[in-house]
Amino acid sequence: MKIANLIYLFNHDLTQVLLMKRTKAPFLGLFNGIGGKLEEGETVLAAAYRELEEETGYVSTQHESLVQLTTRSDDHFTIDVFATSLINGHGIPLRDGEDDLNLAWVPMKEVVLAPSELFAPFVQDELVQSAFKLMSERTKTKRSEAK
Repeated sequence: MKIANLIYLFNHDLTQVLLMKRTKAPFLGLFNGIGGKLEEGETVLAAAYRELEEETGYVSTQHESLVQLTTRSDDHFTIDVFATSLINGHGIPLRDGEDDLNLAWVPMKEVVLAPSELFAPFVQDELVQSAFKLMSERTKTKRSEAK
């Protein structure tokens, strides 16, 4: 079984998410998160940071720590799903990724209202869950800092 990751990168206020539109199978023509397969000897978390940097150009000093949302499996893959957002003050430059990526910043209101057929399986629901999880993490952090 292969292990892969999927990362959802949001802008600072969580109103936009960076998605890729697949240009080859699987999921040709559908929107998906950023991600890829683990390399030998890599941890799941290290692979997620590497993929995010390789495919978008964003390094760990430009975004919050990755938050693991879920792990899903089928007969062929285990996919670890992560989310993060840009640190306030970092813009949203758009850089074409490598391989088969067409990257675009998509407003979350469009994600919520779009037909599910535009997304790879699970992506639309995971995006909404990701935004709520990140908001929740920020709220916890702010409360603990205020004490």
